[in-house]
Amino acid sequence: MSDPEEIQIRFLEAHEAEVLVDLIQETYGDSYDADWVYLPNEIAARIDNNRLRSAIGYLADGTVLGHMALMVEESAERVLHAGVAVVRDAARGHHLFERMKRFSAEWATKAGYLGLFSEATAAHPYSQKANIALGAHETGFLLGWIPDSVANNAAHTLDKHRQSVALFYLKLNEGPLRPMYVPEKYQGIVGNIIEYIWLAQLFG
Repeated sequence: MSDPEEIQIRFLEAHEAEVLVDLIQETYGDSYDADWVYLPNEIAARIDNNRLRSAIGYLADGTVLGHMALMVEESAERVLHAGVAVVRDAARGHHLFERMKRFSAEWATKAGYLGLFSEATAAHPYSQKANIALGAHETGFLLGWIPDSVANNAAHTLDKHRQSVALFYLKLNEGPLRPMYVPEKYQGIVGNIIEYIWLAQLFG
């Protein structure tokens, strides 16, 4: 592959929807567990409706090396879902996922969104390390969340089994103060979490 510095990042345009379809099929075959990523018209409609912003990494000759999406789950949402991350074999090890997510996060910050949440496959440490490098924090795990029908050639093992994901949140902007309604038996735990977050913000 060319020098990583030659890779450029931008958002995909609606008429380029086939780019995402090709990347998904190359990495996952027909096993990805979201049908819309195989439908160019649906991808284009989501981009046109501002429900999807797809960052791509590409070379000067137009070769696309990777993709990462920002998705709006609801029209009034102030936190974006980051996902559908795919990096071609030729670009692995060059921090392309981290660069695409940083590019997307900078856009989302300027657009006034409060943060990004994402799921990183537990069996694939590179995406977890990239999230941490950007300042995201682990917020939990979903055990066995990925169906065993999903085949990802980036995983450490190709054996078919359900896989877990680590949940991450990347804060972008300050949100308004708002009340929390916590069951009494969880108030101590939630209070500790809030105190930890508050101290982390104060002292880094």
